[in-house]
Amino acid sequence: MDKFKLSWRQIRIHWGDSLLAVMGIALATAILAGIISLIGSYNKVFDRFTQQPQARQITVKGQFQAMGTGEAAVRIDTTASEPVRFNLQDVPRILEDNPDIIASYQARYMRFTTTTFGGGAAAGSGPGAGPGGVGGFEPPELMGVNQDTAMQVVDTPLLEQVQGYMASASFFTAYELKVQEGILFDDRDVTQSNAVAVVGAELAKKLYADKQVLNKKIRLNGRIYTIVGVLVPYAYSTEGLPVSFDELIFVPTREGTARTGGAGGGANAIFFGRVGELSFTARKGADIAMVSRNLEAFYTKLYGANKVVAETQISKIKKDLDKRLKILSLLALMASAVGIAASINIFNLMIGRVSRRTRSIAIQRSLGATSRSMLIQTLIETLILGMIGSVIGFVLSFPIAKIVQSILEKSQLRGMVLPQRFDLSFEVSVMAIVIACLFAVPAAFTAANTDIVDALREE
Repeated sequence: MDKFKLSWRQIRIHWGDSLLAVMGIALATAILAGIISLIGSYNKVFDRFTQQPQARQITVKGQFQAMGTGEAAVRIDTTASEPVRFNLQDVPRILEDNPDIIASYQARYMRFTTTTFGGGAAAGSGPGAGPGGVGGFEPPELMGVNQDTAMQVVDTPLLEQVQGYMASASFFTAYELKVQEGILFDDRDVTQSNAVAVVGAELAKKLYADKQVLNKKIRLNGRIYTIVGVLVPYAYSTEGLPVSFDELIFVPTREGTARTGGAGGGANAIFFGRVGELSFTARKGADIAMVSRNLEAFYTKLYGANKVVAETQISKIKKDLDKRLKILSLLALMASAVGIAASINIFNLMIGRVSRRTRSIAIQRSLGATSRSMLIQTLIETLILGMIGSVIGFVLSFPIAKIVQSILEKSQLRGMVLPQRFDLSFEVSVMAIVIACLFAVPAAFTAANTDIVDALREE
């Protein structure tokens, strides 16, 4: 205890350089701990993402986005500029040839208005699409407005606008969505264009005052749907998705639905809107890269080289994450340089203090203080400075991490809630104390080896 009191007394006497040392340690610790904890947070989120259904999604896209009808798939010349139009009739063959694929689906993220007039534009295509988009009416084929629906009686919801997906029935399989009440719509509802809807668990609580939604009729962009099911709360987190599935409504897609009659005889699928994209889901444990290559090879045979590309959801997330980690690694390197400068400052500070206290040390030694006690006292002084600086740095590391994260949040991972890595920040703080003490060891040995006679004679 006496050694702590003596060390604290020296720190108070030389408060100016002590403050500079503490500030240096705090700054280096705060930046480095914040960056390291942020790197750990992103890695933890990515590890969690790999266990979710989103990580097994593969999207096949045509190099051109097309409008119109989907004729039967045929091989075309690679030099041709004809846009790719996917045909749903190819899907069964793909599933048969690729046992690692468990589902193929179409999905478009939408904003729906529940009022009589007005409509919400599609906000994008696919589950990863953002919630952007512009206002306006959907095409009549998507809205389904006619005199019959105008005459139907609807149950007016509390919300004037909801978000959701126009999706094929296999979307539920792809994302492991289960029904809590009622039923899910199926392929028959899609092919027959049945006006049915399924809602998420949280949205079901908000739609109507009585919190009852089954068999209620709701108007979505001018078309009246009957709610037939309520989903079980989503079992996974929603990284990489625009909104939690619990807050969404799902209706059968009207893209790629087969029509009978007409000149074509109903043999081909009819598409409305953009049709240059299909999504697939691999089974758990499958080699996602291999499945992606197989899909790309299949469509290359049909459409020719450089006409179709297969993108995995996990590769897009990983690519985005790698960009961030490169930036964070550079920042960590710069923070390490600040830490080295702070450590050198500790070294110079303690050497200077020992040199100025040579007579005091000699007197202590002449009164019975051992070399070991002088060594320990000097290290304790450094330990106190290091602890104060590292505690301040530990506290500041979390706002620094949030500031850096907010700067980086400009991509698909935007809005992600990152776990706080207190463990990594604490480890960096402890490391800062240890390094500070290590750089003070030369000064401590100088104090311990002070020659009493020479020190008193020089003074």
